[in-house]
Amino acid sequence: MPVTMRVSPWFALGVAAIAAVLTGGNWNVPVAAWFGPALLLYFTRSRPAAAGYVATAAVLTFVAFFAWRGQVPVALPVYLGFAIAVGASTAAPYLADRLLGPRVGGFAATLVFPLAMTATELAVAAISPYGVWGSLAHTQFGNLPLMQSASVIGTWGVTFLICWFNSTLAWAWRLGFSPERAGKGALICLAVLTAAFAAGAARLALTVHGPGAVRIASITEPDGPAGRSPAVEAFETITKEKALAGPELESLRRKLAGLMDTLFSLTLREARAGARIVTWSEGAGWVLKEDEPALLRRAAAVAKAGGIYLAMPLVTVHPRVRRFENKVVLFTPQGGLAWQHHKARPVPGLEAPYTLPGDSTPKYLDTPYGRIAALICFDADFPEVAHKLGRAGVDILLLPSSDWREIVPLHSQIAVFRGLENGFSIVRQAREGLSLATDPYGRVLAAMDHFTTKDRALVAYVPTRGARTVYARISPGAWPWLTAAAFLGLGGLAWRRSRPGSNSETADERR
Repeated sequence: MPVTMRVSPWFALGVAAIAAVLTGGNWNVPVAAWFGPALLLYFTRSRPAAAGYVATAAVLTFVAFFAWRGQVPVALPVYLGFAIAVGASTAAPYLADRLLGPRVGGFAATLVFPLAMTATELAVAAISPYGVWGSLAHTQFGNLPLMQSASVIGTWGVTFLICWFNSTLAWAWRLGFSPERAGKGALICLAVLTAAFAAGAARLALTVHGPGAVRIASITEPDGPAGRSPAVEAFETITKEKALAGPELESLRRKLAGLMDTLFSLTLREARAGARIVTWSEGAGWVLKEDEPALLRRAAAVAKAGGIYLAMPLVTVHPRVRRFENKVVLFTPQGGLAWQHHKARPVPGLEAPYTLPGDSTPKYLDTPYGRIAALICFDADFPEVAHKLGRAGVDILLLPSSDWREIVPLHSQIAVFRGLENGFSIVRQAREGLSLATDPYGRVLAAMDHFTTKDRALVAYVPTRGARTVYARISPGAWPWLTAAAFLGLGGLAWRRSRPGSNSETADERR
């Protein structure tokens, strides 16, 4: 028997707005993603299409302005434009559902919203300077069985599952939760979700890590006498308006030399303690361009003395142009230089204007501890960058990073999804952030909060073998095509059902 649940559409919009504030951003409550969109769909399906879209976009703009405040490092006018763009784009799937859903009709109409949201996330990731920030999938960090789905269908698939549940919930609600009219469709959706959770749980239970683990140490430089990071002070010095020269340049050179002394000392300490791989946080090491050859020779000697693979994050300063190279240099235990990786995606506004381009082709090295590679911080917010390493069968990804309070812990959690998608462990050492070491299944092996730790060295025993995934074998370009094909299929269904004499549940749904 149908259950009547009459709720004011405007009340539903208000509750949905609260849920949206708690979905990602500065405040994340994972369960909010499982009912907030359903309330918004209830609202938009009860309004004329244009009016519903405008109201939804306005609410989501307001939500974005507050929920993401501090996470996007741009001036207020630009940030306001960012919030409007987020509101307008996030509201678009609701408009697609309102326009196409009634024409598709029946249970098939529940697929319109999840496909539209997945398409929106794919488009945003392709054109946005912030990559996958804002994806619904990231709200589910910690839900390990569901997170395993990313190894097959990526974060896009996780978003689809969340949105399909919401769409089905709103559809069943509109039908009064009638077992006769909504029961079969609801059971199909629940069966798919149950299968996803069960498969994820089985994947976790049947984990086989392989022959062993390697001790990896990652280091953030200690604060200087003024209680601030010497690396951050160097960045501020380089990016100020005045060009460096004379005594000021010599003063910077001495400070950087002292910083490198400290980092090399901490590196050898961790090597003596048993670490076989050592890395630092992003931009921990600094050197003037003319001093770089001598520093590289010294780093090679440290790696040889410690018998370690040293993945050294390094900022090479070009003082005359006030620009720098942001890279990772990998040394072998024999003192050889394996490769240099330049950051592929500098942070827009904050870092990009000062960063010189370099060879950002993802690189890896076969070692007795598995195939290891490195990316830098923001690189991991772009799935296509990490995907190349997944295709190459990388086992361990070193991810030196540098964050700020407002993006903690979200930025580290986003990175974990790259490991799930591509089957590698991740060691992410983050200045002013949450440092994490995770296995290929997203399980946390070690963690360190920069703001509550004085000796900022993270030590973890990391599996030397990754987990090969379906996602890593699929071309990233396949997802837009699959989404487009599904939309075309729904469009064809809508056309067929809109012909005179066709049978559809649309009329029932409107009552």
